[in-house]
Amino acid sequence: MSACFGFVAAFAVAFAADERGEVARVVDAALEQPVKERKFSGAVLVAKDGKPLVQSAYGFADWTTKRPNTPETAFMIFSVTKQFTAAAILRLQDHGLLSVSDPVSKYLASWPDEWQTVTLHHLLSHTAGIDVDTLYFWLIQHHPRFWEDPTQTPPKYEPKALVSEPGKKFRYSNAGYMVLSLVVERVSGRPFADALQENVFRPLQMTRTQCERATSVPNRARGHTLTPTKAEITDQKTHFIVGAGDVVSTLDDMLKWDERLYGDAFLSANAKQAMFTTHVRGSKWGFGYDWQVRSGADGRPFYLFGGSGAGFRSLVIRQPEKRLYLLLMANCESPLDAEFAVKLLHDVETALAKPDVKR
Repeated sequence: MSACFGFVAAFAVAFAADERGEVARVVDAALEQPVKERKFSGAVLVAKDGKPLVQSAYGFADWTTKRPNTPETAFMIFSVTKQFTAAAILRLQDHGLLSVSDPVSKYLASWPDEWQTVTLHHLLSHTAGIDVDTLYFWLIQHHPRFWEDPTQTPPKYEPKALVSEPGKKFRYSNAGYMVLSLVVERVSGRPFADALQENVFRPLQMTRTQCERATSVPNRARGHTLTPTKAEITDQKTHFIVGAGDVVSTLDDMLKWDERLYGDAFLSANAKQAMFTTHVRGSKWGFGYDWQVRSGADGRPFYLFGGSGAGFRSLVIRQPEKRLYLLLMANCESPLDAEFAVKLLHDVETALAKPDVKR
């Protein structure tokens, strides 16, 4: 590929002409044009039965210094962070320290009277029925550390009744998961970042995963806006979205997370059922605890979620019945979306189903 596109050849594990080589060809073919057009820079993982079939990287972790992405590069995952916040709440429930059916007011004394019927479950499933902006304005009034720009006056909070009955309507809310981070802090008695390390990342041996705070995690990828002729770093502010988008992780660590969702050692069967059950339907799909619940053409369920912001995009799909896992982590404002990931997963499945592919 022409160097004028700023393309760094993929770092990929070399395999014989077997299912791994076949899947690698599928991934490279899908990303060839986006990489040429500087619409994708990042890393990709495809795993089956807990083993990587492809771990590839493209482009630069820092386009200004030309530091390359590798399969070990850490990326901001933004809204995929919410899966770990949900896991922290569910772990606390498994240990008998809370229940997702508890009202939020049980843990936050300043919770408005107008929202007394809202439970932790409603926040987890984005069905609280609270106006999204009003919830954020309440949050930054009572917890100003969540306000991203202390040089500016935050919006004023004014009490507002629920806009729909809790549990009935899907309204995606970053602020809802930021509130959940406060609950984790209250119940665990530790700052949220420490609570995630103790209750989620350390038990999973996710040694390169952490929350980002006022300064960037050392050596992680930088987020960019890329054009054919220009690369601009756009990730200066990432630390204020606590519990909703502040986690940095790697391909290997994210695979560890997926693998521990099999079996009941990390989360109980009841906790996982709550995470992956459709609690409410959006315009097209069901939603669990920060997972879209979809059905493939063969009727088998699969689970998808993504995150984006500050020059990053992450997309993750798990197909439990086939033990397949797909993860894309980009450090540019990429147009590659959930439907791109779904098609790529389908192409991977097709490649694995070929009768002449060695296993």
